[in-house]
Amino acid sequence: MCHLLKDLPLQLYLYHQGKVLFQNATFCFIWRLIDYSGYAAGALLLAWASFERHILIFHDRLLRSKWKNIYLHYAPPFIIIVYVFCFYIYGLSFYPCKTPLNFQGIACGNDCIRSYAMFSAWGKMVHQIAPSLCIGIFSVSLLIRVLYSKRRLQQAFSWRKHSKMAYQLLSISFVCNAALLPY
Repeated sequence: MCHLLKDLPLQLYLYHQGKVLFQNATFCFIWRLIDYSGYAAGALLLAWASFERHILIFHDRLLRSKWKNIYLHYAPPFIIIVYVFCFYIYGLSFYPCKTPLNFQGIACGNDCIRSYAMFSAWGKMVHQIAPSLCIGIFSVSLLIRVLYSKRRLQQAFSWRKHSKMAYQLLSISFVCNAALLPY
C-alpha cells in the first residue's frame, strides 16, 4: 500500500505530463529505489505474514514473552525491510551504468542492474518467485493443518465455517500470486 502511495502519483504525473516530475539523477535514483524495494519488501512481507499465521494460530505461547515477541513478531519484518533497501541501494549505486536517463520513461527508463545476471537472478528468485511459492504453500498448509487438528482432536467439523476460511485463504493466496508472478 505504501509502495502504491509513493510510486503511483509519480507514474500518473509521467503519463499526464509526458516527463518525470524532476529531471535529475537523484530523483531517478530515489524513484527506482522506491519502485524496486517497495515491490520486493511487499512480496517478502506477505510471505512472512503467511508463515507467521502458523505461529499465531498454533504456537501462540511463543509470543507471550516480551523478548520472544520481539524476535518472532517485530524483528523479521524489520530485517526484511532493511535487507531489501540495502540490496537495492547497493545494486542501484554500485553497478556502473552507461545508459543515459530517459526522463520520458517510468523510473527514468531502463536501469543497469537487470543486465547483471547474478543480481537479476537473485532478485527474481528471492524477491518474486520464492515469496509467491511461500504464500501458496503456507496458505494451503495452514488450511490442511487446521482441518487435521480438528479431526485429531475429534471436534465437531462445521464445513460451513471452514469453507469460509478456505475461501479466504485460497483467494488471498491467488490474488497475491497473481500480483507477484507476472512481474
